[in-house]
Amino acid sequence: MKLLTILFTWPLLFAYFISGKPAPNRQQQATIGDSIEFNYTHVESIGLSGPLKIRGSIANNSAKTIYFLSYSCDGMQDFIICDTVLFRPTRFLNCNYSIPVKIELKPQAKKEFTAHLIPRTKQATPLSLEFKLILLDREFNMDSVIRSHRFDFSGLPFIILKGVQE
Repeated sequence: MKLLTILFTWPLLFAYFISGKPAPNRQQQATIGDSIEFNYTHVESIGLSGPLKIRGSIANNSAKTIYFLSYSCDGMQDFIICDTVLFRPTRFLNCNYSIPVKIELKPQAKKEFTAHLIPRTKQATPLSLEFKLILLDREFNMDSVIRSHRFDFSGLPFIILKGVQE
């Protein structure tokens, strides 16, 4: 029984010790999510079956700074959620090793990024994208995560932001 308890509670303990603070509760997540926007626009397409270039942004409309996860190579593109039947995310940056990065977004600020999607069909379909925002505390120590080479963030709180096409 002790072994089962340890197996089921270690992810929570790991997240607690890494961040130094408990994760925000669901009500706090909902409040934070109401003041963050994910907007995107289709910039260009290369041929009928070529990649779509998307310009996206995360806007913090709240009165406090938020912190969230990204990566050093493809950055925020890794957190776009799209209909995988119609589109497949693709990387345009050849990178040997991508490490996690903590992004700080001040109140009333915006973080822009570029993403590429490859359509799986030749039929033009309207884009409907979402963004998985993995929340971090201000005190979250990314250096200790990088040194440990354990990039499992599955236990951290996140918000799915519905994208608004501009």
